[in-house]
Amino acid sequence: MNRGSFWFGLMAGVLAVALAVGLFSLVQAQGEPPDERGPAARGLTIEGASAVPQAGGSGPMALAFNFQGQVKKNGLPYTGTCDMEFGLYDSFSGGTLLETATDLPEPTAVNKGLFATNLSFATNHFTGDYRYIEIRLRCPAGSGTYETLAPRTVLYPAPYALGLRAGTRVIGPGVMGSGVLYLESITTNGDGLDVKAVTGSYAWAIYGEGSAAGVVGYGTTSTGIGVLAKGNNSVSTPNTALYVYGGGITVSGSVKPAFVLTVPSTASCAKIDSPLANGNPNALIFVTPTAIEPGAIVPYVDVHVHYWTEDGGGWYLCRNSGNLAAGMKFNILIIQTQ
Repeated sequence: MNRGSFWFGLMAGVLAVALAVGLFSLVQAQGEPPDERGPAARGLTIEGASAVPQAGGSGPMALAFNFQGQVKKNGLPYTGTCDMEFGLYDSFSGGTLLETATDLPEPTAVNKGLFATNLSFATNHFTGDYRYIEIRLRCPAGSGTYETLAPRTVLYPAPYALGLRAGTRVIGPGVMGSGVLYLESITTNGDGLDVKAVTGSYAWAIYGEGSAAGVVGYGTTSTGIGVLAKGNNSVSTPNTALYVYGGGITVSGSVKPAFVLTVPSTASCAKIDSPLANGNPNALIFVTPTAIEPGAIVPYVDVHVHYWTEDGGGWYLCRNSGNLAAGMKFNILIIQTQ
């Protein structure tokens, strides 16, 4: 094939999936780096730009997107088959080849110059910076050598892709248990959401507001953690893992780390019966009295906690001398250690 004997004109390329990559449209550049004025202001035109309706499916969407174009030979629309390669670059010329994709299915059928194929690139290449596609093809398929077309094609974001830009607001009819935005990792030890704030006294990675709660976390397994606060774990320069500002800490639920223990009957000790403490000799137990002992004029303070291994192990609140009277009440706070 003589170099330059084919003319390749892009009608449009439309992503069929708007995941982390977002939805993109493809237009043919005219030998100049992209600017912010749009194709029309630079003298560019797009003819017949349209998305091709395709049947969907069930389960997670594929990462491939539909790419349309037109091939001409000697100025006339070409009919036949072509082998095509598409390179994703980070620069209009030169630069780094990020990934190469072949047309799917391969080879590509061209009818009166028009073709449609599917491309797939890894989503981590699309981080908000300009990306460019370089096209290589040979027609008929399986013969001759590949010809590289120039200039490269610029990827421009379509309107819905702008929803992924900084400052984005996602607003919708969320209901309890089914939020406006749902993220799920289906791999072992995979994160559902990673958020990072780089620097600054008010660089908050997650800022939540709500009439009921700003941030809610659930641990769905016996070892799961609802909300994990993690510091730098440095012995020499430890920082704060959890900071509570302008409010208290409230606990509720059937298994509470803080509760009121009422002494059931007169005895020297009363068991601190909690699944957070039972069988856990490393638990931290904090105790304060809630009322004045009957007949006394000062709060009782002559108590201590003790862990016994009998009956599967458990923590007990004991009087230093004498017995605890039935009906005495104590505030209990349990902290589990790892």
